[in-house]
Amino acid sequence: MPIRKDIQIFEDLRINREKAMLEIAESSTNYLMQNVFELCQLDESSLFIDLGANTGQQVSLLCERNVETIAFEPHPVIYNELVSTYGKNENLTCYQMAAWIEDNVKDLYFKNHPQKINGGATLIREKTNAHGVGFRVQCIDFAKFLKTLNRKVDALKIDIEGSEYHVLKHLIENDCSKYLSNIFVEDHERKIRVGSSFYEEYMANRVFVHDYFSTSKVNYFWWK
Repeated sequence: MPIRKDIQIFEDLRINREKAMLEIAESSTNYLMQNVFELCQLDESSLFIDLGANTGQQVSLLCERNVETIAFEPHPVIYNELVSTYGKNENLTCYQMAAWIEDNVKDLYFKNHPQKINGGATLIREKTNAHGVGFRVQCIDFAKFLKTLNRKVDALKIDIEGSEYHVLKHLIENDCSKYLSNIFVEDHERKIRVGSSFYEEYMANRVFVHDYFSTSKVNYFWWK
C-alpha cells in the first residue's frame, strides 16, 4: 500500500481541507502503517477495516499493536493464508467476502493463476490483467455492513482492484461517510480497459467521489 515518505503531507491534510485529495507515491507496507498509525492516532480502542486484505500485509502491525481489525478478502486461497497466519489474533475478524454494492455472488477473475497467492484478483472483467474466472465469491453490501456495525471506523483501507469507486459512491449515497474518519484508496484506472462501458462508469464515479471528499470532514487519501 503506497504512501509518500513524509508524514508532513498528512499533517497538512488534517489542517488544510483544500488538500483533501492527494496522490500518494510508493513506499513499503511497514512504513505506510507507521504513518497511518501516527495520522489516525490508532490505539487499542481504534477500529481499522481492510478491504482487500490479501495475505495480511497491513494486518500484521495492527495485530502487534492490538488494534481491532476487520479484514475482507474474497480469494479463497489467499483468505486461507490470511487466516492461517493471523486468524488466532483475538483483535482480528476475517470475512471471506468481497466488499460490493449489494449482497450477491459474483465471478472473481484471477491475475496469474487461480491457485497462486498474489494480488490483482478482481470482480471487474474489464480489468486488463483479469485473465479468467477463478471462483464464484460471496459479495457483501458494505454500506449495509457499516450501518449494522454502527460505530466509528478510524481508518478504512480500500484496495479492491477496480471496485473502489462503485463502493465509495454507494457509501456516500447511503449516508455512510459519517462512520468514517480516514480513508486510504488505491486507484486502479490504469488497469481498466479504456473504451469499455465500465471505464466510463469508473471515471464518472471517481469524479463524484473526489468531488464529495474535497469538502467532506473525512480525511481522504488516494494514489495510483
